[in-house]
Amino acid sequence: MLNVLITGNLANDPRSGIVKNGSDWTSVSVRVPVQPDSEGAADSIFCSVIAFGDESAKLARLSSGDAV
Repeated sequence: MLNVLITGNLANDPRSGIVKNGSDWTSVSVRVPVQPDSEGAADSIFCSVIAFGDESAKLARLSSGDAV
């Protein structure tokens, strides 16, 4: 598992479900701004995020464009 800290905005509405063991999951794509290049053009990367349990419920309450 890779633990990272990112900030950005949700690129889409969360998708949620339940895994076979009964645990809730929520998945989102986060648009993360990166440093501008030498010509001043800013760019972004998109990070896929999945959460389970209590964190899943918190993430599921958000919507596209919300800051995370």
